[in-house]
Amino acid sequence: MTSALNLMAERVARSDGAALDDYLNEAVAFWRRHYEDAGLRLTLSGLPREVPRALHLPLAIILHEICGEVARLHQPGEVGAALAVAFSASREDVGMVVTTTASPREDTPHAEVRAMIEGLVALMGGMTGWSDPREGGLTLRVRLPREGRSLQ
Repeated sequence: MTSALNLMAERVARSDGAALDDYLNEAVAFWRRHYEDAGLRLTLSGLPREVPRALHLPLAIILHEICGEVARLHQPGEVGAALAVAFSASREDVGMVVTTTASPREDTPHAEVRAMIEGLVALMGGMTGWSDPREGGLTLRVRLPREGRSLQ
């Protein structure tokens, strides 16, 4: 989480409002390098252009934490394993879905990571949804209201 906070703070300090775009480009590049060594393909799609600044840091933290969990849970060398991050937006909220097809070494994310993500999303007035680990892979769905609380 500290990495996400530091990187986002740097991007906000030297950005004209595109801090989330800058953060995501750098974070995804980092995770792609990390995952490629383990045979896991990472894709990012649908980043909305007008994400409220108050949501930049929460989305960065959530993405960093779940990517770390996927790295921890993933079986290296699995053929065809992929991680997809997709964003969506409406007038009311911004959504992020993170899905992996990788077979996990363990069934679920660490309880601490799950609780931290759920707590952060709840603090922001949003909702989370997790896939059933018995179905294989891992999916996290997050919806954050555009007019929710701010961490700043």
